[in-house]
Parts: sequence; C-alpha cells; structure tokens
Amino acid sequence: MEKTVLEAYKLSGKHELGSTEFNHVEAAQHGQEPSSSPSPVGRAGVGTNPFIPPPSTRGSLAYITGKVISPKPTGILPIAKSEILPTSFLQAAYSEFGFKFDTVQMWGSSGWYFPGYASEAYPSCGEYTYMGCLSPAHPGQAAMRRIHHNCGRAGCPVCYSTWVAETTKKIAHRLEEAEKVLIKWGWRHHRPIHVTVNPAPEHWEQYKDIANFNKLRRNAQAIAKRAGFKGGSMVYHPYRERCALCGGKIRFKEKTCMVCGSEDIAWYWSPHFHLFGFGWITGTKHLAAATGYVVKNHGVRSSIDATAYYQLTHCGIREGKQAVVWFGIAHYSKLHLPPYEAENVGAVDCPLCGARLRLVRYEGSTPPPIGEDIDIVDSTGWTYRHGVR
Repeated sequence: MEKTVLEAYKLSGKHELGSTEFNHVEAAQHGQEPSSSPSPVGRAGVGTNPFIPPPSTRGSLAYITGKVISPKPTGILPIAKSEILPTSFLQAAYSEFGFKFDTVQMWGSSGWYFPGYASEAYPSCGEYTYMGCLSPAHPGQAAMRRIHHNCGRAGCPVCYSTWVAETTKKIAHRLEEAEKVLIKWGWRHHRPIHVTVNPAPEHWEQYKDIANFNKLRRNAQAIAKRAGFKGGSMVYHPYRERCALCGGKIRFKEKTCMVCGSEDIAWYWSPHFHLFGFGWITGTKHLAAATGYVVKNHGVRSSIDATAYYQLTHCGIREGKQAVVWFGIAHYSKLHLPPYEAENVGAVDCPLCGARLRLVRYEGSTPPPIGEDIDIVDSTGWTYRHGVR
C-alpha cells in the first residue's frame, strides 16, 4: 500500500498519542462517504492504541483494496480499536542504528527522548583534536596521534553512540562480576536473564507526569521482585514501535513489518521497563491479574552485550533522570564489585621517550596528515595547548 492512500483520508475528532493530539480517520480513499456505523471489516475508531491490531497469522491481510481489516485480537491484554496514523506521523529520519525515529516534535512532546535527541551538541563534539609529545629528549621530532573529541552525553546528537557503547560495557561488566559472586555464594540461578515489566494501557497516562515517575519505577521494581527477579539493571522505554502503514509488529533483526514488509516504523507511547539481572520468574499470570502489570521472562541471553546495546539505542532520555538504574541484589549498596574501567584514549606513552602524550595544537595553516595511531612527524609548528613548549 502506498503512503498516498493515507493522505486520502479525511481526519476528524481527536486522539492523544504521548501528549500530542491526533485526529482519527473518518473517511476512506477514493472519495467514498463515511458510514455512520463501523464496518465489520474494520473502520478506524477512537482508542488508546494508535495502531491497527496485528492481523491473524492465518492468512488475513492488513489491507485489501485500500480498506483496513481489523481481525479479532487475541492475547493477554485487550487491544483497543484500530486507527490509521495520519501522514504527519510518517515524517521520520533514519538513525545510524538502521531504523526510523519520528520527529522530535512528535514523540518528544512527552518530555522523553531517544539517545541523540535530548540536547544539542557542543561546538567541539565530533571534532578532531591532537595529542603528542614535544619533549626536548627528541628535538625536531614529535610523536602525534589524532582523536575525536567526545562529550559522552546520552542526549548529544554527535556523541550518543559512544554513550550507548560505554553504558553497554558497564552493564555487561557489572553482571559478569555479579555472576562470579553468585556462583561463589552457591546460587542456582546465577545466569543473567532479560525480563520486561509492562504496565497495562490504563496505567500509561500516569507515566506522563514526571512527578510520578520515580514512584512508578520503584513500583515496577517491586512487582518484578514479586515475580522472582532478585535484582539487576533497569532501563526505561517510553515508546514502542509498529509498522507505520498497517500497524504490524516489527521483525527484531530485519527492522521490517511482519505483515506487509514495510520499513516505515512509527513509535507510540507505551511505557515499559527492560531488566537485566538474576532470578527465576514465576506466577506472572496471577501477578498480572492482581496488579495490571505483565512481567515477561525473555530467558537467558546468549549475549547480554548485544541485547543491552539494542535496548539502549531507544531507551528514554530525560534531563534529571538516570537512563539505567540498579536495584535488588545488584544495587551498589548490596553488592560491592570491581568498577568498570573505561579505556582512556589519552593514556598513551610516547614511543620515543616514554612520556605521556598531551593535548597539542598546530599553529600553521594546515596540520600534516596524522592518523589515529601514533605517527612520528616534524615538530615544527606544534605546541602544547596548555602550557609552554
């Protein structure tokens, strides 16, 4: 189905996605007059989920001759009536991770952003800088290397990928060290698992009030513990993704729709938490009936690094709120572990004299070509950025 089909719909009424109001679909394509009552094949209506429910796996199609089909939903939680996304919802830009993000004005209106969209870059972000040794021990020669300046902030549009990578390493490191301790303690379930805690749709609205967030997060932690999760890291996701054309689910690796194969991905308000840690998950059905929260165990991961990295690429970023928190047995006050030591790109010694490389600048018009490995160059024109030569 072409995107122009969506443009042919006349929008009326109001619907809220995040904190942005959208109109629901009233008329179909080709100028047909809308019916006063819903069609059995599924006309768009007002609901809390802006997506068409995923079609049945028994062969039904999302679109037939331009009309939307809404098969009877199945599952633990009820699915709201279907809606077609307005054309403005399809305005997106590709991220370096290979999938589309909706415009900041759309999904950022709730105050939560994805990594790389929460702040502005500093003027020096992404710029090259140089480190070198200008010691008199080797006159006329200088050991030089080129490095990228990186602020390391999650919200920076230039440096956020470094934040994702470094945070992934921190999560993996702490879980690996914690597993060693748990094995020594004789724990049976010592392998890290991936768990999600999913509030019911009727609770979603509470998460828009930032004053409630810390309390709601602690509540989600308590529910996870009731299900048997002993502790670990917690990452908050304010949004989920669906196909922007038919509302189908998205294939994890291919980033395409399971129903129509489209690569157009839309994000919608659906707060939930991803947990990486330790435990044995049981009694989730009774817990869901009692609390409205669905706890799902995704099992032992073959690679915590890969799973954590992917979850961090679209986690919730907001000023004043930590993107990753630790609780339970893995909390910093409960388990004292060797800290993660990040690689210090500047901690390099000069191959000529053994001194530590320092920040330098070139006072000429154009510096000579220097790579990220150490090069030995003519010291003419180079000086230390802080202090005299």
